[in-house]
Amino acid sequence: MPRPIILTFIGRYLPGYKAGGALRTVANMAEALSDEFDFRIVTSDRDSGDDAPYPSIDCCQWHRVGKALVYYLPAEEFSVRGCARLIAATPHDTVYFQSFFSSFTIKPLMAMRLGLAGKTSRPVVAPRGEFYPGALAIRRTKKLCFLYAARLSGIHSRTLWQASSEEEAVAIRDWFGPAEIAVAPDLVATSSTSSEERTQKTSGTLRAFFLSRICPKKNLTGALRMLAGVKGEVMFDIFGPVEDTGYWQECRKAMTELPGNIHATYRGTIPHEAVPQTAAGYDLFLFPTAGENFGHVIMEALSAGCPVLISDQTPWRDLEAAKAGWDLPLEETDRFRSVLQTCVEMDETAHSLLRLGASRKGASYANDRSVTEANRELLRSAVRSRSL
Repeated sequence: MPRPIILTFIGRYLPGYKAGGALRTVANMAEALSDEFDFRIVTSDRDSGDDAPYPSIDCCQWHRVGKALVYYLPAEEFSVRGCARLIAATPHDTVYFQSFFSSFTIKPLMAMRLGLAGKTSRPVVAPRGEFYPGALAIRRTKKLCFLYAARLSGIHSRTLWQASSEEEAVAIRDWFGPAEIAVAPDLVATSSTSSEERTQKTSGTLRAFFLSRICPKKNLTGALRMLAGVKGEVMFDIFGPVEDTGYWQECRKAMTELPGNIHATYRGTIPHEAVPQTAAGYDLFLFPTAGENFGHVIMEALSAGCPVLISDQTPWRDLEAAKAGWDLPLEETDRFRSVLQTCVEMDETAHSLLRLGASRKGASYANDRSVTEANRELLRSAVRSRSL
């Protein structure tokens, strides 16, 4: 019996790695659920921020990537009518979108709404945290205008929404009222911890890192401000693609203003497969983000046995009770700084307990079969209701 086809639109996909968590979520879904569903993924022909397309990949045809088929679109083919032709030519049981504001959602959804793609199935939209207040605060006017226009147009009247948590479901209902929402947390790869040898933690020093897209939402400037008042020798390494060049200039200025005991260095981007080994080499992951619907990099740090210090704007909560790190209110900069000072003064004995707690927290989520089943049921529900 043929598997239901999940036609998925996402701005960036493998072999890219710079775009963040949605890419990892879709790749993990294709890996975990391909026994029941046939994933056909439409994406850009280049990675985030790149001027050139992926080498050795022919555009406008299907390629086998892992357990999914992937169609790479060049910019000149990515139009409403181009999306309409592709949707009409691809058999599918549902159309799955990985953002609310992305053009990889707006253009194909417009094609479907205008009837340009022929008879289509019910769409599923995963906003991936875009409705959280912290996310909406960035380019707020533009986003609010689009949200009001989307509500008035009724373009989402048939949409099945995916929320990664109950909190995100509330955020979706704040905008779309009694919408049909399925809560299905982000899928992750099988948990693994690094076996690499690491330098022991010495009291009076701290090796911390930041890994994410460099843009206002991820709040690298906040991390730098928190570090500014910490005593002791701190090495702070920054990894990730520069998404917002204006914001990066602010970050660079903040780096130059740090006191002499805080050594902040930009290390560029790293491929996804290098993240666990990289995280395992640090004492702390510092990530005061303005909002994450999940936070794959948090999960990856925990799984690598690296404690985390993050904001309370993610689903990763009660970390101190789990002896895996801390999740603090963003406005409480002094508390962040106090925890950082504690981490500086911590010795190997105390830090080893945190590393163990972090590993256990990561493994607990990765091995939670209810997460896989929630995602499976989301797609089953979409397929069942395709004629609505």
